[in-house]
Amino acid sequence: MFQLKVLSHYLNRLIVRHGFWLFGFLIFFNPSVIFGAKTDIVVLLNGDNITCEIKEMKYGKIRVSTDDMGTVYIEWDKISSIKARQKFEVELQFGAIYFGSLGPAEDPRKMSVFGDSLTYELFRPFVVRLTPIKDTFLDRLDGSINLGLDYTKASEVLRLNVDGKVRHRSRIYETNISFSSIITEQPEKETSRRNDLSWTFTRYLGKRWVWGLISSLEQNSELGIDLRLSIGGGAGRRIIQTHHIDLSLFTGLNATREWIDDAPEQYSLEIPVTAMFAMFMYDNPKTDITTKVAVHPNITTLGRYRMELDSKLKRELITDLNWTFNIYFSYDNQPPKSDAAKSDYGVTLSFGYTF
Repeated sequence: MFQLKVLSHYLNRLIVRHGFWLFGFLIFFNPSVIFGAKTDIVVLLNGDNITCEIKEMKYGKIRVSTDDMGTVYIEWDKISSIKARQKFEVELQFGAIYFGSLGPAEDPRKMSVFGDSLTYELFRPFVVRLTPIKDTFLDRLDGSINLGLDYTKASEVLRLNVDGKVRHRSRIYETNISFSSIITEQPEKETSRRNDLSWTFTRYLGKRWVWGLISSLEQNSELGIDLRLSIGGGAGRRIIQTHHIDLSLFTGLNATREWIDDAPEQYSLEIPVTAMFAMFMYDNPKTDITTKVAVHPNITTLGRYRMELDSKLKRELITDLNWTFNIYFSYDNQPPKSDAAKSDYGVTLSFGYTF
């Protein structure tokens, strides 16, 4: 029991306290996160030239960083040509992937991708994603962090929520570390904790297929989970990929170990099925809607299943600063503790920074 309390305390401390230090380290030791080289050129249909650093293109908008205007979002169909010496992963709507630097083509409807030995000319309307492939480890990092705090005098309820993520992208691999924590305190009641720390590794196979590995640590006092460790892997595919919508499905096999207060440890195997939906709106301010639904049928304890829903509405306040409205829901039809609730849900509002 002492070991369980130490692990639970360590998870909470790692997420809430050290998350801020992680992002501070990245920004301080990697100035290019904010002050990247501005050598790319974007030419608009009206003839304007923008000297910038191309950060990425997805959901029909290209994000660029400029010296004079800060971060700028430009609709993809308003661009005449682009030129960039850095390497990009260029993905088409039907899943084909190309690697190389970017330049104009003779046909104004196309763009050139200069690979190591070949040059490809691609129709710009078919390009749905541009991802920079940086030369150094730190340059390949990006992420975000959000923080929310609210207090109600009538009930004396204090709630802190913090979440963030860091992504590292190479040519064919992607690694993500993410964390979230919601802590609720009120008089004469035990502190409620909902913590999650996860690591994922993704290998891109082409034609919108991927395979990957995942491990996570979870804590949910409402559902009676003092600590849950999950390790597994699987495969998935982007089912729909356009300039406005992204829909992906994943499945695999997870091994879990659960620590429950005053109960023996539990081991099980699960077959998770996850659907991820994202939509981007062109209006100003920039708006993202993302929803993740995961169902975890348990094949060790037949009849038991878990479900997780996480939906976020994110709107930009000013450059790289945003607010996020989050709805979460967790359900376990056979919680490990007989007196634990079967469901846990809530809403949060937080403010954050994206780099």
